[in-house]
Parts: sequence; C-alpha cells; structure tokens
Amino acid sequence: MDEFRALLGQFWILREQDAALYHRVKRALPTFQKILGEQFGWKLFINEKLIKLEKIPAHAEPSMGIEAFDAPSDYCLLCALLIFLEDRDEGERFLLSELTPSLLAYLQPVLSDWNWETFSSRKSLVRVLCYAESLSLIKTRDGISENFSSDQSQEVLYENTGLSRWFSVSFSYDISGFSCATDFEKEGAENLNQDRGVLRTHRVYRQLALSPAVYWEQPDDPVYAYIKNQRGSVQHYLEKTIGGNLQIYKNGAYFVLDEDESFGMSYPEDRMLSDIALNLSARLRSVVLENEYPRAMNDFVELSFHDFTRELEKCRTQYSALWGKQYREMPLEKLTEEVLSYMESWMLLSRREEGLTLLPAAGKMTGNYRERNETEEV
Repeated sequence: MDEFRALLGQFWILREQDAALYHRVKRALPTFQKILGEQFGWKLFINEKLIKLEKIPAHAEPSMGIEAFDAPSDYCLLCALLIFLEDRDEGERFLLSELTPSLLAYLQPVLSDWNWETFSSRKSLVRVLCYAESLSLIKTRDGISENFSSDQSQEVLYENTGLSRWFSVSFSYDISGFSCATDFEKEGAENLNQDRGVLRTHRVYRQLALSPAVYWEQPDDPVYAYIKNQRGSVQHYLEKTIGGNLQIYKNGAYFVLDEDESFGMSYPEDRMLSDIALNLSARLRSVVLENEYPRAMNDFVELSFHDFTRELEKCRTQYSALWGKQYREMPLEKLTEEVLSYMESWMLLSRREEGLTLLPAAGKMTGNYRERNETEEV
C-alpha cells in the first residue's frame, strides 16, 4: 500500500534521490501492477533511473495544475524549456544567457511580444526553472536562479540531467489542433479501442483516486450505476492499493482515508484557509436548511457571487477574533477570490458564468470553533 501511495503522491521516484524507495516500489510492483492496468488503465515506466506512474485523470479539475505556477505563460515556458533540453545531451551544461534567447524563439508563435525586460516575465521564468529543478530536470551548478527576477544580466550555470525525455506524455494521435482539456478527453476515449465498460471502469477508479469527489446529477448516470453495482470490488481494489473507505450517496461518491491516516494532500488541512472554508460551509449549510437558498433534488445549490460574498462577510464578522490577521484584514474582494479558488480546488463548489454551484461535499465537510466553557482555563 505504501508503495502504491508513493507512486500516486509523487511525480516520479528517482533512484538517485531515494534508492531505498526506488527498490522497495520495484519489488512491490507485482502486487498491484495488474490493478494499474485493468482498473486504472495507467501506464508504468521503469528504467535504471526512475519509476513513473503516468497518472492521467478522468477529467481535468481546477486543482490539477502545477501549484507553483501563477499564469498560463508559465506552462508555455515549461514547454519551451523541455524543447531546449531535448536538444541537449545528458550531463551537458548550459548558461542562462544561452537559454533565454532560445526560449524567446520557441515562444514566438504563441507569445510574440514576450521579452525579458519586464519583472513579470523574468519572474515567470524563475518559477519554471525552480519547478524544473525540484523535479531534477535540471541542476544548478553555479549561481542562483531567483536573482534573474531582479536583474536579467545575472548568470547561472545549469546541467541537463536527461530526465526531461520521460517528463511528457506520449500521445498516439495528433494534438496540434487541441485548444482545451476536453479535446484530450474526447480523443483519448476514441483512440482507446476499448468497449465502453472498460473505459467507464478506468474513469471511475481514476476519479476516486485523484479527485476529492465524484458527482452525478441524475440517478441514471452510468458512473453512479457502476459504483453502486460494483461497490464491493471498487472498495476492495482501492483499499488494497490506497487504503480507505468508499462512501456512496445519492448525489456523489467519496473515497475517504481513515481518520488516523495521512497521505498526500487532504481536506481539511492544518491551515487558516481550510478553517475558513469549514466555517463558511457550516454557515451555508445552515442557511440552505432554513430555505434561504433553493436546493435542487440532487442537493446542488445555486448561488450568486453577491450571495457568496455576503455570507463570507457575515462569517468573517462572526469569527474574526479567531481568524489570522492576514484574512481578518484582507480586502473582501481578495478574500472572496481566495476562498472561492480554494473551495473550488476541493470540489466544494464550481463556478458558473453567472454565479456558482455549491456542491454536496460542502454540506458534509463543515466545522465551527468549539465554544470554551467558562470553567476552562485559557
């Protein structure tokens, strides 16, 4: 179980960084490799340098981006960096001053006005370089990448590790005309050459393993039918590989870790923004039960952005003494955006063009501060 969790929780396992884990996972592969193929439909790459589980999700979710990245340009720069590294030998060294003009050339078709004169452009590259180094795509041999943000004349010496060749997903079809994530989902399904039952199996297991929740809006949804009818086997395989409990409701399913278990990112977290989301969810649940906002048969609740902001403001007024100074004094507009983004990443809500939809998990995961008894010591 721990070996599968390691594959699920890490981008890859590098022998150079953790030889013990590398060999432990390699020895354990026979116990779950068949499940990886039949239940999840995932590819596993193994060589003398690394073990990588290609964790392609069933659907793209807001939380699935690279956490260290702030803008779409970061992803463009990462792709340009991968192209640059592809033309370099393993162990070959290069200077930042060699890299920057090459990146500009690669970016020209999509970001024709990109340059290194602005702080935001340089900062974007720094984020990409730091991310690449965190995955060991490159190594810094001399200098500090972060200094490029404030001074574009700064020089840094890097080394290509050769690992970039295993970073990207290899597709068996042309993706040059794709413009959004759903294009990958549609084309991927059409090119699997599998029956719909196998495809549905893969989607269910991938969603339960990678997403906080699996929702359906209609009782005849095929995903709901599969999870309900195959509940025993789904619980068995997920418990064997990840460990936890499958919870099924009329509007969604969740695979939840045991209370004393800790693995990867989990909600709620030990951070103030998580506390705020729990406080707000408790308040929203209360007002929905009082019929202040209409609730659909599937327990989805439609809210305007104005209503959400108003409830958040009331929540802050109620708990301001218990919130950290940062969120207590943060402008309401900025606070609203941070809470919205955080709750969306955990599938507690989803945004619409004219508002948002409060999802069932928000009503299940709530929290308030315990009132202190007058006899308790401070």
